[in-house]
Amino acid sequence: MKKRSHFETLLTTALLSLLLMFVTSCNKKEPPTAPNSLSAVAYDDHIRLSWNRVPYADYYRISVVFLMKDSNNQFSRPYNVFLGETTSTNYIDLYPFEGMNRYIIQAVNEFGSSSYSEVSCYYPEITPRVYLYPNPATDGATVCFADESIPYCHFTVNSYQGQEVLDWNFSGNLYIDTSQFDEGIYLIHLYPNNNEVVKRFVVTHSPIE
Repeated sequence: MKKRSHFETLLTTALLSLLLMFVTSCNKKEPPTAPNSLSAVAYDDHIRLSWNRVPYADYYRISVVFLMKDSNNQFSRPYNVFLGETTSTNYIDLYPFEGMNRYIIQAVNEFGSSSYSEVSCYYPEITPRVYLYPNPATDGATVCFADESIPYCHFTVNSYQGQEVLDWNFSGNLYIDTSQFDEGIYLIHLYPNNNEVVKRFVVTHSPIE
């Protein structure tokens, strides 16, 4: 009787262990839940995002929704731009769009991605005011200053990965031919009156619906 009781105990323990392993395995074989407790804080030169860690998330995907500007420099409709990925629970957006930035964050693992979590943050307009439109650009974009007293300006255009695409001087309005640019995010660095102004814009060659 004692041997049988001992055997039954071992069998029960083994079965419970297998059941626990099965339940744990099933939980891991699912996409993670959506990030929560999101916050976004604007500083002088960036916006900082943070959120709670999500169980079983391998990394987080960050996008931003901004208001497009048409060829007349008028806001039209929202446009979604992929910013990057991180394994951390915070992200620094060094070059926010002027105005309201609506961020979308997803938790991702090998079995899929979570539903979207959103957080918004207002980033004030830069001084001096610089207009760039349309944004996103397809074949080209126009850059001009609200302050007409600025006689000329040096500028550079870099890809989001840091590769320099253009380096030039201009006066008045500037037209940038983007027809040969790869699709993606670009940064234009302008230097009016020895002050640096950085604007982010998007190039896409796909039809914008």
